[in-house]
Amino acid sequence: MTARKRAILHIGTEKTGTTSLQHYLAQNRSELRSNGVLLPKTAGPANHTRLVAASLDDGVIDNVKAHIMASRGEGEARLRENFAEEFSHELTEGSDWNTLLLTSELIHSRLHTPSEITRLFSYFEDHVAEVQIVAVLRRQDELAASRFSTAIRAGHTGFDDVFGDLHDHAYLALPDERQISDFVHYYDYAALLRRFVGRVPADHIHVWLYEYGGQKLESSTQLAKLLGTPLAKAEDSPNLNSAMSFAAQYLIATLNTERHSHLPSGARNKAYVDLKRKIEAEVTGARRQITRSDAAAFLARFSDSNAEVATMLGRETLFDEDVSRYPRTAHNNLPDDIENTLAHYRSFQITSKKPNALKRLKQLMFS
Repeated sequence: MTARKRAILHIGTEKTGTTSLQHYLAQNRSELRSNGVLLPKTAGPANHTRLVAASLDDGVIDNVKAHIMASRGEGEARLRENFAEEFSHELTEGSDWNTLLLTSELIHSRLHTPSEITRLFSYFEDHVAEVQIVAVLRRQDELAASRFSTAIRAGHTGFDDVFGDLHDHAYLALPDERQISDFVHYYDYAALLRRFVGRVPADHIHVWLYEYGGQKLESSTQLAKLLGTPLAKAEDSPNLNSAMSFAAQYLIATLNTERHSHLPSGARNKAYVDLKRKIEAEVTGARRQITRSDAAAFLARFSDSNAEVATMLGRETLFDEDVSRYPRTAHNNLPDDIENTLAHYRSFQITSKKPNALKRLKQLMFS
Protein backbone atom coordinates (compact mmCIF):
# COMPACT_ATOMS: atom_id res chain seq x y z
CA MET A 1 0.00 0.00 0.00
CA THR A 2 1.35 3.43 -0.97
CA ALA A 3 -1.71 5.45 0.03
CA ARG A 4 -0.12 6.72 3.25
CA LYS A 5 3.42 6.95 1.98
CA ARG A 6 5.29 10.03 0.81
CA ALA A 7 8.71 10.96 -0.47
CA ILE A 8 10.55 14.05 0.68
CA LEU A 9 13.19 15.10 -1.82
CA HIS A 10 15.81 17.46 -0.37
CA ILE A 11 17.45 18.90 -3.48
CA GLY A 12 19.99 21.25 -1.86
CA THR A 13 21.02 23.75 -3.05
CA GLU A 14 24.77 23.38 -2.79
CA LYS A 15 26.66 25.28 -0.08
CA THR A 16 23.71 25.44 2.30
CA GLY A 17 24.99 23.07 4.97
CA THR A 18 23.87 19.98 3.07
CA THR A 19 26.98 17.92 3.90
CA SER A 20 26.58 18.51 7.63
CA LEU A 21 22.85 17.79 7.44
CA GLN A 22 23.42 14.55 5.55
CA HIS A 23 26.08 13.50 8.05
CA TYR A 24 23.62 14.16 10.88
CA LEU A 25 20.81 12.24 9.16
CA ALA A 26 23.08 9.25 8.44
CA GLN A 27 24.12 9.14 12.09
CA ASN A 28 20.43 9.03 13.02
CA ARG A 29 19.36 6.54 10.35
CA SER A 30 18.16 3.96 12.89
CA GLU A 31 16.19 6.51 14.89
CA LEU A 32 14.62 7.83 11.70
CA ARG A 33 13.60 4.32 10.68
CA SER A 34 12.06 3.63 14.08
CA ASN A 35 9.88 6.68 13.44
CA GLY A 36 8.80 5.52 10.01
CA VAL A 37 11.36 7.45 7.94
CA LEU A 38 13.51 5.49 5.47
CA LEU A 39 16.86 7.06 4.57
CA PRO A 40 17.97 4.54 1.93
CA LYS A 41 21.54 3.27 1.79
CA THR A 42 21.44 2.04 -1.79
CA ALA A 43 21.10 5.64 -3.01
CA GLY A 44 24.31 6.57 -1.19
CA PRO A 45 25.58 6.30 2.40
CA ALA A 46 24.70 9.91 3.28
CA ASN A 47 24.60 11.99 0.12
CA HIS A 48 22.41 10.15 -2.39
CA THR A 49 24.85 10.56 -5.26
CA ARG A 50 24.12 7.16 -6.80
CA LEU A 51 20.49 8.21 -7.27
CA VAL A 52 21.66 11.32 -9.12
CA ALA A 53 24.23 9.45 -11.23
CA ALA A 54 21.54 6.97 -12.31
CA SER A 55 19.27 9.88 -13.28
CA LEU A 56 21.69 11.69 -15.60
CA ASP A 57 21.05 11.54 -19.33
CA ASP A 58 23.07 9.30 -21.64
CA GLY A 59 26.52 10.64 -22.33
CA VAL A 60 26.44 13.12 -19.45
CA ILE A 61 29.39 12.05 -17.32
CA ASP A 62 30.11 14.23 -14.33
CA ASN A 63 32.92 13.58 -11.85
CA VAL A 64 30.59 11.72 -9.47
CA LYS A 65 29.04 9.47 -12.11
CA ALA A 66 32.51 8.73 -13.52
CA HIS A 67 33.76 7.64 -10.10
CA ILE A 68 30.72 5.43 -9.45
CA MET A 69 30.93 3.80 -12.88
CA ALA A 70 34.65 3.13 -12.47
CA SER A 71 34.46 1.85 -8.90
CA ARG A 72 31.58 -0.51 -9.74
CA GLY A 73 32.71 -1.44 -13.25
CA GLU A 74 29.35 -0.42 -14.69
CA GLY A 75 28.38 1.26 -17.93
CA GLU A 76 25.53 3.74 -17.98
CA ALA A 77 22.81 1.18 -18.74
CA ARG A 78 24.06 -1.25 -16.11
CA LEU A 79 24.40 1.57 -13.58
CA ARG A 80 20.72 2.39 -13.97
CA GLU A 81 19.57 -1.23 -14.05
CA ASN A 82 21.50 -2.25 -10.95
CA PHE A 83 20.50 0.85 -9.05
CA ALA A 84 16.82 0.51 -9.92
CA GLU A 85 16.78 -3.13 -8.84
CA GLU A 86 18.65 -2.60 -5.56
CA PHE A 87 16.78 0.59 -4.69
CA SER A 88 13.38 -0.99 -5.35
CA HIS A 89 14.37 -3.97 -3.23
CA GLU A 90 15.30 -1.71 -0.32
CA LEU A 91 12.02 0.19 -0.61
CA THR A 92 9.92 -2.98 -0.70
CA GLU A 93 11.96 -5.09 1.72
CA GLY A 94 10.28 -3.50 4.71
CA SER A 95 6.81 -2.00 4.72
CA ASP A 96 7.21 -0.25 8.06
CA TRP A 97 8.05 3.18 6.69
CA ASN A 98 5.74 5.99 5.78
CA THR A 99 8.25 8.60 4.57
CA LEU A 100 11.07 8.13 2.10
CA LEU A 101 13.78 10.75 2.64
CA LEU A 102 16.11 11.44 -0.27
CA THR A 103 18.83 14.07 -0.14
CA SER A 104 21.46 15.32 -2.58
CA GLU A 105 22.52 18.83 -3.51
CA LEU A 106 23.54 17.37 -6.87
CA ILE A 107 19.85 17.31 -7.77
CA HIS A 108 20.18 21.09 -7.85
CA SER A 109 23.50 21.28 -9.65
CA ARG A 110 23.44 18.32 -12.07
CA LEU A 111 19.87 17.36 -13.04
CA HIS A 112 18.67 19.97 -15.52
CA THR A 113 16.55 18.38 -18.23
CA PRO A 114 12.93 17.14 -18.11
CA SER A 115 14.16 13.63 -18.94
CA GLU A 116 16.55 13.65 -15.98
CA ILE A 117 13.85 14.79 -13.57
CA THR A 118 11.45 12.20 -15.01
CA ARG A 119 14.09 9.50 -14.54
CA LEU A 120 14.74 10.66 -10.98
CA PHE A 121 11.05 10.38 -10.10
CA SER A 122 10.71 7.01 -11.83
CA TYR A 123 12.87 5.33 -9.21
CA PHE A 124 10.46 6.04 -6.35
CA GLU A 125 7.13 7.45 -7.54
CA ASP A 126 5.42 4.02 -7.69
CA HIS A 127 6.28 3.47 -4.02
CA VAL A 128 4.64 6.64 -2.68
CA ALA A 129 1.38 8.51 -2.94
CA GLU A 130 2.89 11.99 -2.87
CA VAL A 131 6.20 13.80 -3.30
CA GLN A 132 7.36 16.92 -1.49
CA ILE A 133 10.37 19.03 -2.48
CA VAL A 134 12.68 20.89 -0.07
CA ALA A 135 14.93 23.57 -1.58
CA VAL A 136 17.27 25.64 0.57
CA LEU A 137 18.29 28.84 -1.20
CA ARG A 138 21.33 30.98 -0.52
CA ARG A 139 21.98 34.45 -1.92
CA GLN A 140 23.84 33.99 -5.19
CA ASP A 141 26.90 36.12 -4.40
CA GLU A 142 27.45 34.25 -1.12
CA LEU A 143 26.87 30.91 -2.83
CA ALA A 144 29.45 31.73 -5.51
CA ALA A 145 32.07 32.79 -2.97
CA SER A 146 31.55 29.64 -0.91
CA ARG A 147 31.38 27.39 -3.95
CA PHE A 148 34.71 28.57 -5.38
CA SER A 149 36.80 26.55 -2.93
CA THR A 150 34.72 23.46 -3.69
CA ALA A 151 35.30 23.94 -7.41
CA ILE A 152 39.06 24.20 -6.88
CA ARG A 153 39.00 21.06 -4.72
CA ALA A 154 37.27 19.28 -7.60
CA GLY A 155 39.88 20.29 -10.17
CA HIS A 156 39.01 23.81 -11.38
CA THR A 157 42.10 25.56 -12.74
CA GLY A 158 40.91 29.17 -12.65
CA PHE A 159 42.03 31.44 -9.85
CA ASP A 160 40.31 34.77 -10.44
CA ASP A 161 36.89 33.77 -11.79
CA VAL A 162 34.85 33.50 -8.60
CA PHE A 163 31.78 34.81 -10.40
CA GLY A 164 32.46 32.96 -13.65
CA ASP A 165 30.84 29.88 -15.17
CA LEU A 166 32.59 27.01 -13.37
CA HIS A 167 30.57 24.06 -14.58
CA ASP A 168 33.39 22.65 -16.74
CA HIS A 169 35.30 21.26 -13.76
CA ALA A 170 32.39 18.97 -12.89
CA TYR A 171 32.05 17.17 -16.25
CA LEU A 172 34.32 14.70 -18.00
CA ALA A 173 32.03 14.23 -21.00
CA LEU A 174 28.94 15.91 -22.44
CA PRO A 175 26.94 15.24 -25.61
CA ASP A 176 27.35 17.93 -28.26
CA GLU A 177 23.74 19.00 -27.86
CA ARG A 178 23.97 19.42 -24.08
CA GLN A 179 24.58 23.07 -23.24
CA ILE A 180 25.17 23.92 -19.58
CA SER A 181 25.48 27.36 -18.05
CA ASP A 182 25.82 28.10 -14.35
CA PHE A 183 23.86 31.30 -14.83
CA VAL A 184 20.86 29.26 -16.00
CA HIS A 185 21.27 25.88 -14.34
CA TYR A 186 22.95 26.75 -11.06
CA TYR A 187 22.16 30.27 -9.89
CA ASP A 188 18.70 30.80 -11.41
CA TYR A 189 16.41 29.66 -8.61
CA ALA A 190 13.19 30.30 -10.50
CA ALA A 191 14.43 27.97 -13.23
CA LEU A 192 15.37 25.41 -10.59
CA LEU A 193 11.91 25.38 -9.06
CA ARG A 194 10.24 25.26 -12.47
CA ARG A 195 11.88 21.85 -13.01
CA PHE A 196 9.41 20.47 -10.47
CA VAL A 197 6.31 22.53 -11.28
CA GLY A 198 3.63 20.21 -12.63
CA ARG A 199 5.28 17.18 -11.06
CA VAL A 200 4.27 18.08 -7.51
CA PRO A 201 1.58 20.49 -6.24
CA ALA A 202 2.78 24.02 -5.54
CA ASP A 203 2.12 23.62 -1.82
CA HIS A 204 4.43 20.59 -1.79
CA ILE A 205 7.44 22.70 -2.78
CA HIS A 206 9.03 23.99 0.41
CA VAL A 207 11.52 26.83 -0.01
CA TRP A 208 13.74 27.66 2.94
CA LEU A 209 16.29 30.44 3.09
CA TYR A 210 19.79 29.54 4.23
CA GLU A 211 20.13 32.87 5.98
CA TYR A 212 17.89 35.87 6.50
CA GLY A 213 18.17 38.83 8.84
CA GLY A 214 21.48 37.54 10.14
CA GLN A 215 19.98 34.22 11.26
CA LYS A 216 21.10 30.96 9.69
CA LEU A 217 18.61 28.21 9.08
CA GLU A 218 18.63 25.22 11.45
CA SER A 219 18.03 22.66 8.71
CA SER A 220 17.84 19.65 11.02
CA THR A 221 15.17 21.29 13.19
CA GLN A 222 13.16 22.44 10.17
CA LEU A 223 13.38 19.04 8.53
CA ALA A 224 12.32 17.27 11.72
CA LYS A 225 9.16 19.41 11.73
CA LEU A 226 8.39 18.48 8.14
CA LEU A 227 9.04 14.81 8.87
CA GLY A 228 6.94 14.96 12.02
CA THR A 229 9.77 13.08 13.68
CA PRO A 230 11.24 13.96 17.08
CA LEU A 231 14.97 14.22 16.48
CA ALA A 232 17.52 15.67 18.82
CA LYS A 233 18.76 19.06 17.70
CA ALA A 234 21.97 18.69 15.74
CA GLU A 235 24.98 19.66 17.76
CA ASP A 236 27.33 22.32 16.42
CA SER A 237 29.84 20.53 14.24
CA PRO A 238 32.84 21.63 12.22
CA ASN A 239 32.10 22.82 8.71
CA LEU A 240 32.67 19.72 6.60
CA ASN A 241 33.11 21.67 3.38
CA SER A 242 34.56 25.04 4.37
CA ALA A 243 36.29 27.74 2.34
CA MET A 244 40.06 27.52 2.08
CA SER A 245 42.60 30.30 2.41
CA PHE A 246 43.45 32.56 -0.52
CA ALA A 247 46.97 31.11 -0.65
CA ALA A 248 45.67 27.52 -0.63
CA GLN A 249 43.31 28.39 -3.49
CA TYR A 250 46.27 29.66 -5.50
CA LEU A 251 48.38 26.59 -4.82
CA ILE A 252 45.70 24.04 -5.63
CA ALA A 253 44.39 25.91 -8.70
CA THR A 254 47.96 26.00 -10.03
CA LEU A 255 48.56 22.31 -9.32
CA ASN A 256 45.25 21.49 -11.00
CA THR A 257 46.80 22.63 -14.28
CA GLU A 258 49.51 19.99 -13.81
CA ARG A 259 47.82 17.18 -11.88
CA HIS A 260 44.47 15.56 -12.38
CA SER A 261 41.74 14.61 -9.97
CA HIS A 262 40.71 11.46 -11.88
CA LEU A 263 42.63 8.40 -13.02
CA PRO A 264 42.33 6.98 -16.56
CA SER A 265 39.58 4.67 -15.29
CA GLY A 266 37.45 7.63 -14.21
CA ALA A 267 38.02 6.85 -10.53
CA ARG A 268 39.22 9.62 -8.24
CA ASN A 269 42.98 10.10 -7.97
CA LYS A 270 43.11 9.50 -4.22
CA ALA A 271 46.77 10.45 -3.87
CA TYR A 272 46.16 13.86 -5.40
CA VAL A 273 42.95 14.34 -3.44
CA ASP A 274 44.92 13.65 -0.26
CA LEU A 275 47.60 16.15 -1.30
CA LYS A 276 44.97 18.84 -1.82
CA ARG A 277 43.56 18.14 1.63
CA LYS A 278 47.05 18.42 3.04
CA ILE A 279 47.58 21.80 1.40
CA GLU A 280 44.23 23.06 2.62
CA ALA A 281 45.04 22.04 6.19
CA GLU A 282 48.59 23.35 6.21
CA VAL A 283 48.31 26.57 4.21
CA THR A 284 46.12 28.72 6.39
CA GLY A 285 45.67 32.47 6.45
CA ALA A 286 43.33 35.10 5.12
CA ARG A 287 40.48 34.07 2.88
CA ARG A 288 39.74 35.67 -0.46
CA GLN A 289 38.13 39.10 -0.29
CA ILE A 290 35.44 40.15 -2.74
CA THR A 291 34.65 43.76 -3.46
CA ARG A 292 31.27 45.25 -2.69
CA SER A 293 30.75 46.33 -6.29
CA ASP A 294 31.53 42.86 -7.69
CA ALA A 295 29.13 41.17 -5.26
CA ALA A 296 26.36 43.68 -6.01
CA ALA A 297 26.80 43.33 -9.76
CA PHE A 298 26.66 39.55 -9.59
CA LEU A 299 23.58 39.55 -7.38
CA ALA A 300 21.84 41.96 -9.75
CA ARG A 301 22.10 39.39 -12.56
CA PHE A 302 19.46 37.32 -10.79
CA SER A 303 17.09 40.07 -9.67
CA ASP A 304 14.28 38.95 -11.99
CA SER A 305 14.65 35.30 -11.00
CA ASN A 306 14.70 36.17 -7.29
CA ALA A 307 11.66 38.41 -7.70
CA GLU A 308 9.79 35.51 -9.32
CA VAL A 309 10.60 33.20 -6.41
CA ALA A 310 9.66 35.91 -3.90
CA THR A 311 6.25 36.20 -5.58
CA MET A 312 5.82 32.43 -5.33
CA LEU A 313 6.49 32.68 -1.60
CA GLY A 314 4.28 35.73 -1.07
CA ARG A 315 7.27 37.87 -0.09
CA GLU A 316 8.28 41.35 -1.23
CA THR A 317 11.90 40.29 -1.65
CA LEU A 318 13.63 36.94 -1.56
CA PHE A 319 16.88 37.95 0.14
CA ASP A 320 18.28 40.72 2.25
CA GLU A 321 20.34 42.41 -0.46
CA ASP A 322 22.66 44.41 1.79
CA VAL A 323 26.26 44.07 0.53
CA SER A 324 27.88 46.41 3.04
CA ARG A 325 29.77 43.55 4.69
CA TYR A 326 32.02 43.37 1.63
CA PRO A 327 35.00 45.76 1.52
CA ARG A 328 35.05 48.53 -1.06
CA THR A 329 38.55 47.42 -2.06
CA ALA A 330 39.80 43.84 -1.90
CA HIS A 331 43.21 43.08 -0.42
CA ASN A 332 44.22 39.66 -1.67
CA ASN A 333 47.93 39.20 -1.15
CA LEU A 334 49.93 36.03 -1.59
CA PRO A 335 52.82 35.32 0.82
CA ASP A 336 56.27 36.34 -0.41
CA ASP A 337 57.43 32.71 -0.34
CA ILE A 338 54.43 31.32 -2.20
CA GLU A 339 56.52 30.02 -5.12
CA ASN A 340 58.78 28.11 -2.71
CA THR A 341 55.67 26.65 -1.11
CA LEU A 342 54.38 25.68 -4.54
CA ALA A 343 57.69 23.98 -5.34
CA HIS A 344 57.45 22.07 -2.06
CA TYR A 345 54.06 20.61 -2.91
CA ARG A 346 55.09 19.98 -6.51
CA SER A 347 57.75 17.66 -5.16
CA PHE A 348 55.15 15.19 -3.93
CA GLN A 349 55.03 12.21 -6.27
CA ILE A 350 51.50 12.19 -7.65
CA THR A 351 50.28 10.77 -10.94
CA SER A 352 50.59 13.68 -13.35
CA LYS A 353 49.73 11.99 -16.62
CA LYS A 354 46.54 13.47 -17.98
CA PRO A 355 43.99 10.67 -17.78
CA ASN A 356 42.28 9.52 -20.92
CA ALA A 357 39.15 9.20 -18.84
CA LEU A 358 36.86 9.81 -21.79
CA LYS A 359 38.22 6.76 -23.63
CA ARG A 360 37.75 4.56 -20.58
CA LEU A 361 34.29 5.99 -19.91
CA LYS A 362 33.23 5.29 -23.48
CA GLN A 363 34.31 1.68 -22.95
CA LEU A 364 32.17 1.53 -19.81
CA MET A 365 29.19 3.19 -21.50
CA PHE A 366 28.91 0.40 -24.01
CA SER A 367 29.98 -2.47 -21.77
